[in-house]
Amino acid sequence: MVKSFNKAGLINFVRERIDGKVSQTTGSVHYEELINNGKIEGWFKSWNWAAFFFGPLWLAYRKMYAYVTFFVLINLLLSFIVYYLWSRTMWISGPLIMVLFGLYGDSLYINFARKKVEKGKTESGTSVFMFTTALIAFLLFALYTFIYDTYNLSR
Repeated sequence: MVKSFNKAGLINFVRERIDGKVSQTTGSVHYEELINNGKIEGWFKSWNWAAFFFGPLWLAYRKMYAYVTFFVLINLLLSFIVYYLWSRTMWISGPLIMVLFGLYGDSLYINFARKKVEKGKTESGTSVFMFTTALIAFLLFALYTFIYDTYNLSR
């Protein structure tokens, strides 16, 4: 189990900051409750609507950039496999990924935060800029895919 001083450090780390000041947002309160209830180590199930609806964009917002990169690479690989080998099951992958993010997003973030605190980081915050950047990249990729598919189908 994590020592109490690390628990306080973890709570400080997950608190959201607006203009450099700690803010009691719904997300901050949610993570504090999970930590206070002992959800600090390992994988646990919990529900996170933001992670469910926004998945990799939520990861970018939480400054989990390595996870975003890993997700995008795995998603591209899986999309290729599903599209070219099992195209009839392609509709399952999106909702499945959303549910997994919803169920395990909190666990992923708290484990990420715990590792950062153990390395000496004291605060994380969020990044609206990276959320917006990831959203624009996603929309551009979707537009490219739509144009590419439309062009190839019209031939």
